[in-house]
Amino acid sequence: MNSGIDRNEVIEIRKIPRGWKMVKLHELGEKHDSVVAGPFGSNLKVSDYRDEGVPIIRLQNIDRSRFLDKDIKYISEEKAKELQYHSFKAGDLLLAKLGDPIGKTCLAPQNMRNGIVVSDVVRVRISSEKAITQFMEFVLNCDYCTKQLNKQTIGTTRPRVNLTGIRELMIALPPPAEQQKITLILSKVDNLIQKTEEIIEQSQRLKKGLMQELLIKGIGHNKFKKTIWGNIPDEWAVMKLADVCIERSGILTGPFGSLLHQRDYRSEGIPIITVEHLKENRISHQDVPHVSEEDYRRLARYILMTGDIVFSRVGTVDRSALVTDYENGWLFSGRCLRIRPNQAIMDAGYLSWFFSLQSFKNYIRRIAVGATMPSLNTELLRNVEIIVPSLSEQKKIGKAISKVDAVEKIEIKMNETLYLFKKGLMQKLLTGKIRVKV
Repeated sequence: MNSGIDRNEVIEIRKIPRGWKMVKLHELGEKHDSVVAGPFGSNLKVSDYRDEGVPIIRLQNIDRSRFLDKDIKYISEEKAKELQYHSFKAGDLLLAKLGDPIGKTCLAPQNMRNGIVVSDVVRVRISSEKAITQFMEFVLNCDYCTKQLNKQTIGTTRPRVNLTGIRELMIALPPPAEQQKITLILSKVDNLIQKTEEIIEQSQRLKKGLMQELLIKGIGHNKFKKTIWGNIPDEWAVMKLADVCIERSGILTGPFGSLLHQRDYRSEGIPIITVEHLKENRISHQDVPHVSEEDYRRLARYILMTGDIVFSRVGTVDRSALVTDYENGWLFSGRCLRIRPNQAIMDAGYLSWFFSLQSFKNYIRRIAVGATMPSLNTELLRNVEIIVPSLSEQKKIGKAISKVDAVEKIEIKMNETLYLFKKGLMQKLLTGKIRVKV
């Protein structure tokens, strides 16, 4: 681990604007405990979870500048009192010290009661007299903070940054009036992104209905038989995933441990797909890390081809996405698995949509191993049973769903354009390369 942080290297500017100052994150809090991590695993176990009570915040509830209000877990009032030191309240910042990428941050929502953060989440409480909390949310999600955290990661299979590295983050802090103006500008871009995402969600609901119809009942069938997936056409088969993939390395785990570490990631070079980039059967191109040409040649076994499917191996294990011509030649990370269908019997487009079925996602979550961090392995996936129509019908089904999906992708492209605009704007506004009029 790097023992020190070169301010100029991290922020990529030789000097900050006049009137700005460099501070450490913990210096922006009211008290010594303004930056607090969740309790050690033994102090908060899955067995402590309840269906109601005091909410706990986990990694899966945190995204960049967005709280994901789903699958919230709770603990008893008594347990919450025991863990009071690790509490959060509405308006606190919640930072992920584990994951890919490390350091994504959001605000605790106003409509949620006070609760507790888990071990891999850090609660940051900003003093209103020292900085604007929403401004700091943008700062913690910007490139120069992410780079600092990446330099401080420890561990190989589950890279993380320790609490000291987070407390010592160097922040370029403008005067309050400039913080307020920058926050206003970036918030307007966020609102545009949110509206686009609402349209995307509506489109996805329509597509899921079509998928359920075509992927289970097919096109023009009258006779059906009972299977683990429900009633499917008589002439369709149910086969193990291994039997529809290429014979050698059809299901492959990505490079992890000593082969490739997050510290090897860079801003330029060969793109590498991580779990964070697996969306609803598509690969997001936002914040894609890169590796060097040297690492690329060394990791040739993990090069992706058009028609491959990348699957999440750890965490949110039901994520998967089809590799298109755009991602051909990219790599995939150790937190992913790659599936390479045998094109003589399995259409990659059909298979990728089958993986997107809610019933399949539910099944994958059930068979995943691990209590605190669900995970998959090649053996589990090899034995997964899937529905296999004739190859010609697979292609018809895949094309029909893809046509509906194409409309959705237009909105997704617009959303990614807005996101890239915001990212570039953040880098310039939050380092003082562009100044705002106050």
